[in-house]
Amino acid sequence: MGASRIRDPSKPGIVSRGGGSATPCHPDGLAFREQGTIELAEIKTTNKAWRTIPRNYLRQVWWQQYVLGAERTLMVWERHENFVPVGDPECRWVDRDETEIERLVKLASQLIDELIARTS
Repeated sequence: MGASRIRDPSKPGIVSRGGGSATPCHPDGLAFREQGTIELAEIKTTNKAWRTIPRNYLRQVWWQQYVLGAERTLMVWERHENFVPVGDPECRWVDRDETEIERLVKLASQLIDELIARTS
């Protein structure tokens, strides 16, 4: 937390950490709470019932929390059949996980280093 967040006017809704174009994110919802914390929302549709939030979506949520310094994210999903909603939307709070965020940042740094090495 504490790193500056930059909005690129050419990409509405996309935010980067510290001005680096390698750290964009695009949450579906953003709330600034009175106590100074940030909460996010991420909304998905699916054609399958979820017992738990799929790992790829958790990684997206943790990355958004890293970029924006958010403490938690409300993940909302709605099941559809043939593009028609089935039942009520479901939701769960996903708390910030520093261990998972650290793993993602390390992987992103390794990827960026590899891309630079291959294109230099």
